[in-house]
Amino acid sequence: MAPLSQTNWYHSNISSLLQEIDRVRNYLEKYIEGKENLQTVTEFVDNSSALAQLCNKFHLSPFERDILLMCAGMEIEPLFHSLFAQAQKNSPNKNYPTLSLALDALPGPSWHVLSPQSPLQYWQLLHIEPGRILTKSPLIIDQRILCFLLGEYATDQQLAGKITPQPPQTNPVIMPCSQLSIGSQLITIWSGSEGTNSYPVVQLSGSDRSTKYQIASATCQGLGYSLHTLDPAALTTKPQLVYQLAKRWQREAILSNSVLFIDWDSYNFSEPGREYALSQF
Repeated sequence: MAPLSQTNWYHSNISSLLQEIDRVRNYLEKYIEGKENLQTVTEFVDNSSALAQLCNKFHLSPFERDILLMCAGMEIEPLFHSLFAQAQKNSPNKNYPTLSLALDALPGPSWHVLSPQSPLQYWQLLHIEPGRILTKSPLIIDQRILCFLLGEYATDQQLAGKITPQPPQTNPVIMPCSQLSIGSQLITIWSGSEGTNSYPVVQLSGSDRSTKYQIASATCQGLGYSLHTLDPAALTTKPQLVYQLAKRWQREAILSNSVLFIDWDSYNFSEPGREYALSQF
């Protein structure tokens, strides 16, 4: 079967997403009616959809997938607001999804979703609004994740001004055999890590930044990856902020199949905490 064109994939993806959201809507309606949900967990209608890709990239369980769909439904289907209110004792002030509702209304519930280490929370695919009771607090899908599900291009605003996507080389420089050999080695190293969400860090030695960048860029193009750069001046040295930025970048790298190029020589290591900050990437 020939691959779908980008335009056809876009329309097919939206149709698939709405179909999946409609399935979750059906769960909510049965819960409101007081009917026991005997439906089994379904497979994806379209394995090429952005939803299927997201679940594969972050290893989401069917229950976690449906929680995310419940949150996506709130953003793009007006009916969901009233369904949430009806499902939560007809309270107009509770017209939002919660973990408690998900555990009650969706098939295959698991208490693991309460853990900060669960994929939904660890990767910040959704956000739990502050509240006194964790399971009763509103759930909101992350904007970058919603755009990914819709097939819309979006940049992560938490990375803006710090980590910048670089355009592919339209007129790549012809590299000598020695540099081509390094690129081939990189392709071999990274190809062996596909699907693991954990790629080896590679150090390119040499004093010529331009050459190292060209090797990295050519390698990324060969693998179909995007190349990003880290702005030295924008990198904080505060441990908690470094941790948040590094994890956010890791999420983006997984989402967009991206590689981060760090020019080590451009950093001032006399500043306390600078080396630690870079080591987190």
